[in-house]
Amino acid sequence: NTLMQQVLKTIGFNVRAVPARVIIDENSIGGKTHLVSIVTFDEGTNDEKAEYLVDIGFGATTPHKPININCIDVPTENHPDVFRLVQDKQATYLAPGGLILQYFDPKPSCFRNGYVFHPTQPVLKSDVISNNFYVSQFLGESNWFTQTRLIVLHGKDGRAMLHNDSLRVIRRKSPVRVDGDKLEVPYWTCDTDKVIETDEDYFDTLSELFHTDLSWDNESDKRQVITMKSFTSRVLESRYK
Repeated sequence: NTLMQQVLKTIGFNVRAVPARVIIDENSIGGKTHLVSIVTFDEGTNDEKAEYLVDIGFGATTPHKPININCIDVPTENHPDVFRLVQDKQATYLAPGGLILQYFDPKPSCFRNGYVFHPTQPVLKSDVISNNFYVSQFLGESNWFTQTRLIVLHGKDGRAMLHNDSLRVIRRKSPVRVDGDKLEVPYWTCDTDKVIETDEDYFDTLSELFHTDLSWDNESDKRQVITMKSFTSRVLESRYK
């Protein structure tokens, strides 16, 4: 999202960074380790401004288009998903004024919390550096980022997700109908749902489905045979160089 903010500023948008706290798991609420963008548009009348949430880095539940932060409690079609913003009325996670991004989960047919942010909360470069250091370096069990392997490929009508050794490919088969605060539940189909059992299959899947080839070694400028053990060793070596 930092790169996205730089791109938006370069092409002339009025954008600011805002920190966010991930609250997917109520039993494991961490720090403000997520970063989003707020883009402001001048509506041209009475100094009114429209502000939109822009986020391109929230894994499987990343919004595919900007979300108007002035539309509260309104389901928003964001193909292939549905999102809404609700107020953190009890100021449970942030100071008063926080907004919670929720995504629609079709399996239990309900909205789930994603993260909470405050539209006017500033973030400094030092905040980003310290949080990046924590999520990339801390090896404790409470740090999801160093305990989990995740890659997501978003497509026109769905997504492919490789979560540790579990591969899942889903597509939305029916349209979403949003009428005010009423939502007609979309129908999803699961094309693939399997466990990747060998290292060879895992890295082949990364290469063929996700177009991510990890066998290339930049230091030797050659392609190498890769296993989960060698890949992990390479990651740890680069971390502590």
